[in-house]
Amino acid sequence: MAVNDRTGKGKLLRNVVSLPLYRGQIKHFDPSWPSISRNFSRNKSLVSDLTPEDRASLFKRLVLNRWFATELQKHPMMQWANSEGIEVDLIAIAQHYGIPTAYFDLSESFAIAAFFATCRMVGDTGHWEPMAEGSGVIYCIQAMAGDPRISAICHQPFPRPSFQWAWIAELRLGESLLQAPSLQSIHFEHDQRVGEALLEKFDGGLKLFPPDPSARLASEMCKTSDLPVIHVDEVEAWLANDPKGLSLEEVKIVRRDLQKQGVRFVTASQVAYSQQDLFLAEKEWSQMNGDFYQDVSVRYALPVGSDGANASAIPSNTSAIPQVP
Repeated sequence: MAVNDRTGKGKLLRNVVSLPLYRGQIKHFDPSWPSISRNFSRNKSLVSDLTPEDRASLFKRLVLNRWFATELQKHPMMQWANSEGIEVDLIAIAQHYGIPTAYFDLSESFAIAAFFATCRMVGDTGHWEPMAEGSGVIYCIQAMAGDPRISAICHQPFPRPSFQWAWIAELRLGESLLQAPSLQSIHFEHDQRVGEALLEKFDGGLKLFPPDPSARLASEMCKTSDLPVIHVDEVEAWLANDPKGLSLEEVKIVRRDLQKQGVRFVTASQVAYSQQDLFLAEKEWSQMNGDFYQDVSVRYALPVGSDGANASAIPSNTSAIPQVP
């Protein structure tokens, strides 16, 4: 367990040494942007250099980060983690449920990365199918202990990232995953038989994507045009106070641009966990939490030397996208 000096909470780590991490994609993208800045007309290192349309998209996605993280606190698994002093990266959880963030998903498992490199989800159906043509890619990044921008999701209550042996890599605004100096890639031609074999291995994807109301919640948040004004105000103040963000007047313009696009700022949104969601989640967690510590043990390790403690997997010479605390 690693203890956060600021929060006093602990992370249940699976590894504390360097190890290869993998990411599978059904095709290669160059550049390869994190979801929070995907589909921008131009990616820049400063918010002020983005186009008005891209500023509006970034603003809305940051609101979704804050909104989902706040709603997640109502989940029985999160309430249990808080009571146990277990630290959960809420934005990393948001990333795994489809909220646009500055993170890229990685995995300790080559087989899991291979699944994502050879199979695709059909729309929003939750159904996966094997790729039959085109070229896929599997990336490998060497994670080093102490790297501030690559970290394990760790052993925690939410099943989806745990089942995927998930890690995350944080990118700064204007950075592409392909800039990582340790990045290696394997490009290959799709073969439907490979995807079929991996679908069988992971039970059609159910072993990696167990049924979860948080996935429905994230999907509805991304589709709605109604944003809770409390989180809009938080992101506005946050960007205006960030020395590399925007002036207050510029942020006000972004708000007006969103309203012109049909976005409404509401006091209360209908998008939330239902009482039935929370009841079923409580029932499911009561059956699971007795085994949570079953595989947890203490492992002693020497501290990482100063020459490796601050190594960054991705160049850090650009302005970071503000992350919701």
